[in-house]
Amino acid sequence: MPARKPAALQKGHDTNAEKDLRLSSEAKARTNPVSKFPPREFKGREIARKTWRSLVGDFQKTEGMELDKLDRHVLIDLCLSEEELSELMKMRMVAFTQWEANTDDINSSRATVNALVKRKADEVELTEARRVALGYLKKNQELYRTILSLDARIDAKKKLKFTFYQSMYLTPRSRAGVNPAAKEDEDKQPIDPMEELLKSPVGQFEAIINTKRRAE
Repeated sequence: MPARKPAALQKGHDTNAEKDLRLSSEAKARTNPVSKFPPREFKGREIARKTWRSLVGDFQKTEGMELDKLDRHVLIDLCLSEEELSELMKMRMVAFTQWEANTDDINSSRATVNALVKRKADEVELTEARRVALGYLKKNQELYRTILSLDARIDAKKKLKFTFYQSMYLTPRSRAGVNPAAKEDEDKQPIDPMEELLKSPVGQFEAIINTKRRAE
């Protein structure tokens, strides 16, 4: 069962009492927030640590998107899935590089066999060349199966990661098209509307006209 959607993302026509109750429960949850510092479980896992800092930072900057201790285990699993996905991608890259190199060896061994057949080499030499070519071919098939297996694991890991993102309301569909506003900076000074108007070209032009009128 998915977590309750934050009040800032609710689009239903709730009564004032229901809204107050939801906001009150979320306010209580915020008294025990998640720290931006990565947990101990991420020791030696730089990608998980980086993901944690990034997500917690985004949550802290977005209105209505709060994290508390109850969200901690889901966030840990999400960050670990990012780390594991990166590891699987590296493994696939290594396997693909080996497959490419082995494919070149296959082509080279085939050329060697054809050359031996063309010059009518002795049977012993030809048999050895064919054995080497067959070894490269078997290795190529093994590497290809390894790549397919890694692709399946990568797809499964991506689906799992997407599920975590949905449960944390980090996908467009889970947010139901709502774009939460950024939290206001408490240290930022309010902008004077009159000063903002005078900075615009229209405001400057009107100020010049008014000055001339007063002078007349």
